[in-house]
Amino acid sequence: MSVYAYLIQRLQHAVLVVLGVSLIVFILMYLTGDPATLMLPTDATAEQIETFRRAMGFDRPIHEQYLTYLGRAVRGDLGLSLRHRQPAMSLVIERFPATIELSVAAFVVALGISVPLGIISAVKRGSLFDSLATVVAMVGISVPIFWLGIVLILVVSVNWGLLPASGRGGIDNLVLPAITLGMFMGPMITRLLRSSLIDVLKQDYIRTARSKGLAERVVIYKHALKNASLPVITVLGLQIGAMMGGSIITETVFAYPGMGLLAIQAIRNRDVPVVQAFVLVVALIILTANLTVDLLYTYLDPRITYS
Repeated sequence: MSVYAYLIQRLQHAVLVVLGVSLIVFILMYLTGDPATLMLPTDATAEQIETFRRAMGFDRPIHEQYLTYLGRAVRGDLGLSLRHRQPAMSLVIERFPATIELSVAAFVVALGISVPLGIISAVKRGSLFDSLATVVAMVGISVPIFWLGIVLILVVSVNWGLLPASGRGGIDNLVLPAITLGMFMGPMITRLLRSSLIDVLKQDYIRTARSKGLAERVVIYKHALKNASLPVITVLGLQIGAMMGGSIITETVFAYPGMGLLAIQAIRNRDVPVVQAFVLVVALIILTANLTVDLLYTYLDPRITYS
């Protein structure tokens, strides 16, 4: 199968996934309560609520409402925000760069910590460093992300006054949220890279490379690390969804104006169109990330084909 045929097949699957996600989100938001009651003031009369419900089409069967919603969504119209009275998708896209900025910075932190720890732990398996790295990784996996964020704010921002505790501006505003979200992903990458690299270092081609007199650094970074990175790349693709969930918590703790904070505010305000727009954008991000990971496989291991 050629790469173009593979991409077409994956795009067809992506359309089905997005349709499924949109249906699930629509039904769940429908079950949260009467949208007419949520949109109108608390002092609205029963007659006003009923008139509004008929005008907005909320009195129609749910499948008709979904088809109407889907028809607008295909055109990029997910409705107006109930709170901001602006297009819901525009509000989400407006916050998109901030979330991507935070996610990229968190990936840099996670990889900058986990890759060296994973490599050294695998090479020095059973050493004191390996034991310490294992303890650090387990502690990192166990620490709740919101707790770590609050501790960083109290220590670094409040007590030491080194970095701002909230908002978005320069790099200094990004440091604490990136560390918090990066520490959420880093420990798992460390453990997985260590385990994978230990298995690869036992392979025959590694022994052959060493017998040729190649430097240990060349053996590890040029021959072993490339194959050991395949399961790590897989987990990174799967971690995109977890990272988006972590970014919601991180952005809330640090009042960082990204999509996650917008989603939390929308859920609190029962702003249905914004929640729906946010979920669809996240679904597209996860699908794109998984497709990118699949394409990277053939680069890292030419034996993998698009079949």
